[in-house]
Amino acid sequence: MLWTCFMLMLGCGPAEQQPDPDPNTREANNETTTPPSTTGPTTPTGTAPLVVESVEADCVQQMDTGFVFPTSVLRAQSQEGGVVEVRHDEFALGCCPTLTAQARVDYDAHRLEVLYNLSDQCDCTCILDAGYRLVGVPSGGWTLTTSTGDDVQVTVP
Repeated sequence: MLWTCFMLMLGCGPAEQQPDPDPNTREANNETTTPPSTTGPTTPTGTAPLVVESVEADCVQQMDTGFVFPTSVLRAQSQEGGVVEVRHDEFALGCCPTLTAQARVDYDAHRLEVLYNLSDQCDCTCILDAGYRLVGVPSGGWTLTTSTGDDVQVTVP
């Protein structure tokens, strides 16, 4: 039998019996362990950044006054290792463009979101095509959307 003595209290007596520890947790050497989850792997939620590589924009056709804005075409093709090659034809007007892009994955909406930042210091008008590579794309079915409002479906193995 365990005996507990308290310095400020008078006398000693038998220690109170402690209830059996919770079978789901146990304490040993000040460490608490919890049994593994039985619900399976967790699915990511929220958003996470993606790497964008090899961003380029090119003038494909010089325009004269009185032109009609082109109809853009967005294409995406999945490669091995979570890479998605993207071509965005006739996505904007410019002449000597500098294009940068940022991207993120939105797990909740199953969407790959690409934001373009286009600067052009020249005084001429041209139809622009863009190309880039998204790296680190998780496997699954995704809707790739751009800041121009275009979208396309892509499946990453």
